[in-house]
Amino acid sequence: MAKYAWKGLIKPGMLDEYIKRHDEIWQEMKDMLSEAGIRNYSIWNVGNEMFGYY
Repeated sequence: MAKYAWKGLIKPGMLDEYIKRHDEIWQEMKDMLSEAGIRNYSIWNVGNEMFGYY
């Protein structure tokens, strides 16, 4: 299976909102990721820089 990584920036002052929205993942999103074959998806941050891997 292919592996992918991404990097992004959160607008200043919006990190708390980003975290809040990602703590409440919709079931539809979970289903879509599963249907796409994604079983392990990690996101972490350093300040306003976001890094993801799946």
